[in-house]
Amino acid sequence: MPTEPAPFRIHYPDGHTQDCTLHPDGRLTMTAAGHHWVSALPFEDMAETSWDGAHIEWNPEPLEPAVAAPAAVVQDTLLPAA
Repeated sequence: MPTEPAPFRIHYPDGHTQDCTLHPDGRLTMTAAGHHWVSALPFEDMAETSWDGAHIEWNPEPLEPAVAAPAAVVQDTLLPAA
């Protein structure tokens, strides 16, 4: 177990990610859908089941915010000028 909370990121095979924290007492915490969650399963169980085939990145850099395309660009793509 880590001596202080250790952040990590799960990279799932389908491309999505989940940021989590492993705590010295063995708890796994994460934020999903705007809520803070504590896993009922220990790290080892999650790694063998829910994270099978996923890549674990320890101490990840913060994710870059998604860049949204301006509405005009999207609109032009969907409905080309007549």
